Amino acid sequence: MNFISKKVLPLLALVASATIFATPAQALDIKQELNNQCIKSIQTQSGASNSSAKNYCSCRINVMEKMTYGQMWEIQEYLQSGKDISKLAQGKKLIQCGEPK
Repeated sequence: MNFISKKVLPLLALVASATIFATPAQALDIKQELNNQCIKSIQTQSGASNSSAKNYCSCRINVMEKMTYGQMWEIQEYLQSGKDISKLAQGKKLIQCGEPK
């Protein structure tokens, strides 16, 4: 769960801030940029293979793009207080993305 909290919180913040100012035309570029940043970060921090990092990041971003701000904040609150996010519907979806290898 520690790996999840180190990766999810910054990514949630990026998604939230990026989507506030995005126009529909920019949304795909933002999503691709978030994916690229995630892949680079995962590879640097965990040494995951390129394909594993791509799968992991793609899954996470696809789950997060369907979240409401309230759901993102709820997950952040759970992580910050040490609670298990698997109790939350969206948390379960994030966990199903697995860990990069």
